[in-house]
Amino acid sequence: GKLIAGGGFTTAGGVSANRVAAWDGFSWSELGIGMTGSYVDALTVYDNKLIAGGYFSMADGSTANNIASWDGSSWSPLGAGTDDQVVALTVYDNKLIAGGSFREAGGGTVNYIASWDGSSWSPLGSGLNIDATALVLFDGKLTAGGSFTIAGDKVSAYLAQWTKTTSAVMEPNSQLPEKFALGQNYPNPFNPSTTIEYSVPSRSHVTIEIFNLLGERVRRLVDETKSAGSYRIGWTGLNDHNQPVATGIYFYRIRAGEQVQIRKMLLIK
Repeated sequence: GKLIAGGGFTTAGGVSANRVAAWDGFSWSELGIGMTGSYVDALTVYDNKLIAGGYFSMADGSTANNIASWDGSSWSPLGAGTDDQVVALTVYDNKLIAGGSFREAGGGTVNYIASWDGSSWSPLGSGLNIDATALVLFDGKLTAGGSFTIAGDKVSAYLAQWTKTTSAVMEPNSQLPEKFALGQNYPNPFNPSTTIEYSVPSRSHVTIEIFNLLGERVRRLVDETKSAGSYRIGWTGLNDHNQPVATGIYFYRIRAGEQVQIRKMLLIK
């Protein structure tokens, strides 16, 4: 029920308010002790929390690299944040979408646009070749604007749409596949991130999981029903607790209905 403003200011209505403040219709008030850094560029609401993105290193005195959430009483980081400025925010497919000048989010390569699912950051396909400065939902699709000239693998000058409606880290091809397939991840060996492609010829419940040499699951990447199509998903070397895994050999397994395939990959640090 309040108006929230962000920017480069340090006071609002005579009250100390570092880069972000709330207006209740009568007066301005601070949100915690605000941000330490240059400015807040973008604001949105996700998971019933206020999300602020910009160019700052701390929120409420704690490390929050360029993006943080406000739950009504305090600011919290969103994982490891991003390695550079966040200038655009929106919500799509039940995920928070961030765009900006950053190349990494959560320690993994995302290339200027990324999604946050409440616990970890993921890329949107192969991302963009330079900054995303605006994000909006139009006709059910996520639309990005910016300085880029390539989006994914396609030439797309300054404006592009992300059309996946069920997962912000998978990208379907336009032609339906004829058979079930799990591709070799690329790059391989990899550091810090890799991409896995797979195809399902008919609607199926799909799970993709990563295991270590002991057979222990370290990460579940996919667990949902998918329509027939070809998809790709990224892994940034984090386990289910968003902790980096060690250098070594890992196996990734896909189950789609009665179909199962396993492949091997190598993480080098």
